[in-house]
Amino acid sequence: MFVPTANPVREPPIIVANTVLSLLALNYPANKLACYVSDDGCSPLTYFSLKETSKFAKIWGPFCKKYNVRVFFFLFFLTGSLFILTLYKMTGKALQNKEN
Repeated sequence: MFVPTANPVREPPIIVANTVLSLLALNYPANKLACYVSDDGCSPLTYFSLKETSKFAKIWGPFCKKYNVRVFFFLFFLTGSLFILTLYKMTGKALQNKEN
């Protein structure tokens, strides 16, 4: 799987980290799955968030398998609602309006 990111403002590191966590928690043989992240923006924040994500993935993946968790997107698992995604979409629209 390939996760591209270029702009940490439009693609917040928390969303990129959750995408990577979702991929790593899939019920798929680990030896047949690879996750590559392309950070064209060279953001230190994205780098450090993914570094922490890799540590957390060692806990989250086995947790999902052990308790048969079907919601792999970590923020949705915690909130149980679409609040975070709605907030992200609103932020993205606000940024687009500023640029125009």
